[in-house]
Amino acid sequence: MDTKSVSVMAGPERTGKIRIGVLGGTFDPIHNGHLHVARHLREKLALDEVHLVTAARPPHKLANVLGAANRHEMVELACAEEEGLIASAIELENGFSFTVDTIRHMRANHPAGADNLELFFITSAEYVDPENPHHILTWTDAEEFLSLVTLVVTPRGHCDESKTRTWVEALGLEGVRVEDVPAMHVTSGMVKKALREGDHSDHMMPEAVARLIKTRGYYR
Repeated sequence: MDTKSVSVMAGPERTGKIRIGVLGGTFDPIHNGHLHVARHLREKLALDEVHLVTAARPPHKLANVLGAANRHEMVELACAEEEGLIASAIELENGFSFTVDTIRHMRANHPAGADNLELFFITSAEYVDPENPHHILTWTDAEEFLSLVTLVVTPRGHCDESKTRTWVEALGLEGVRVEDVPAMHVTSGMVKKALREGDHSDHMMPEAVARLIKTRGYYR
């Protein structure tokens, strides 16, 4: 495999096409870490927009997950004041369960047309770990999905950039961008734990999201 395909490139090559990042997630709840990744990659990859796509039915997180409409409402609040970050309800509105369906729909329905659109699918390194039973090659219609996007993988936690590249090579993936994002140590699990225990959690989320969670009594 050509090692250039998994290296962190010096800068994006502009093609004149509209460049959209796709960052899917359960967002239960959305927090500053999600926004940090979206902002950083929008600038680093010169993306016109990053769409934060709320998962309608997270396939690997079926228990104790807040309803999709409630989660998406928080994503909308989080993106409201963020330039270039778009809260996308595409999976909620169309009943999609598989990422490939979301990508097909985006390409088929964007006003610019599929030929004038570049999609960059952003995911964390755990999904290129060959030992993960849910790694990206196990996803529905994975070959087609990977042909429709540029895969952007972000190392995190114990998995650094070098290990991420090793995993990408082990799966035989090509054309992947490995993009290290400066760490921001906040997770949805941390937010929910703080809320359950009555600890201060406002610094982990946009103010509007924190206010909604307190008003509705989520995660208590």
